[in-house]
Amino acid sequence: MSVAFSSDDSGLVSRTVSITNEEKQDVCYSIDDIYEIKRCIKWIQTNDFTKIALQFPDGLLADSGAITLKLQEETSKKFFILGDTSYSSCCVDEIAAEHVGCDAIIHFGHACLSPNKRLPVLYVFGKYNIDIPDVVHAFKTLLPDKDCLVAIVYDVMYSYAVGDITGSLKDYKNLITSELEIPNNASTSLIDNDTNLTKITKCHRHFVMPNNQSILDYAMFYIGLQNPTLMNLMLSLNQCKFYSYHPKNKKYQAETLDVNKYLRKRYYYIEKAKDANIIGILVGTLGVSNYLDIIKHLKSLIKCAGKKSYTLVVGKLNAAKLANFAEIEVFVNVACMESSIVDCHEFYQPIVTPYELEIALNQAREWTGDYVTDFGELLPGAARHMHAVHSKEVNGDVSLVTGKMRSFGTAKEELESSETNTMVLRNDMKISVIHSKAAGEFLTQRSWQGLEQKLGKTSVPDIQQGKKGIACQYEDEIQSQDSQT
Repeated sequence: MSVAFSSDDSGLVSRTVSITNEEKQDVCYSIDDIYEIKRCIKWIQTNDFTKIALQFPDGLLADSGAITLKLQEETSKKFFILGDTSYSSCCVDEIAAEHVGCDAIIHFGHACLSPNKRLPVLYVFGKYNIDIPDVVHAFKTLLPDKDCLVAIVYDVMYSYAVGDITGSLKDYKNLITSELEIPNNASTSLIDNDTNLTKITKCHRHFVMPNNQSILDYAMFYIGLQNPTLMNLMLSLNQCKFYSYHPKNKKYQAETLDVNKYLRKRYYYIEKAKDANIIGILVGTLGVSNYLDIIKHLKSLIKCAGKKSYTLVVGKLNAAKLANFAEIEVFVNVACMESSIVDCHEFYQPIVTPYELEIALNQAREWTGDYVTDFGELLPGAARHMHAVHSKEVNGDVSLVTGKMRSFGTAKEELESSETNTMVLRNDMKISVIHSKAAGEFLTQRSWQGLEQKLGKTSVPDIQQGKKGIACQYEDEIQSQDSQT
């Protein structure tokens, strides 16, 4: 068994991981049942994988050793444990797996189900304990009308129990159950030759319903934790009434989140994006399929709007990291749909999603109240793609935030010149031209521009012998203690 990016140095202090109660696995099932060890073994042997990465969130790392030993005993293959991922643990960390030469990944625990391209992936969601009779009781209490249109949606960890739940609700004639859209897996929906049914997909979940009905006519009964999955579903289906059941504490309720108020808050960030001259593109994933395509799309969109963009790879976001880029007025986060929406109250600049930036800068797209959390829907060929309209003239309007005039768009001649005239020739010397809206000009206006090198002015000191030993006890400290005793 190998642990990727680990150290055997006995001088290192073990890292403490903070785990919430919601992240801990239930103990009502055995390890073999919870993590579907037999299915994992069959998948490895059928595809003849030799090096397999096992990816765990922090809450499940305690079981990683036992799982790896079981898989090794049955397959005699080489396994690597991946923990503390560079980005959100709900995404498959293909980059870390490739660093250690793996040819497959088994992803354990909660997953956002974002598609990937590089390596084959097996998803093992786990089996979190759930009281099925209590779920049925909660469902009937919240939705007593047996003729109502209702759809069951759920967190992936409870997918194993959905069949038993719907089996106890057969008296609800208009009940539909969502189906997980697992990447690279064929759908099992019975819709292939049935012209009376239609299928739509929201947040990587399929909904199959009669042709004469709309998903907006349905109420949603959500089974799972209060996490980004529920938030994304409520934003994507913001015209539907939501009810929820929390399996951990067995609480059920009608969701009272004021979606319209939340969307107004997001629209404020859209207005800030319209005001910004310098926009930072945050690379929040390296594993989600087409993330390079959406970055390219955003760069083109920002350029056509007459603004400057900078692409940043900073790993997991925090206020201290982004505070280093004071010249950037707004960030756009390219991440999976469960990580793209960031609560901005801790940050100095607003952080918007690709869809929100599209509303701000794409003159062909209007704010309708609909919301898209999956950036893949914005790419060419996707259902929500809208070709950007490029005006030949720079337009102006009034900011709803500052009340001042702002320019929008770049004339075609200016757009072309910005590509070709980045260098000018003066007295046989090439001089770089700083764009009037670039971060370079912002830097020249700062009172402090970083440490000065002062080449040739600072004397070079002689090399001296440093301390020896480990940080907690250097050799000179040991000698001083011995002399005192």
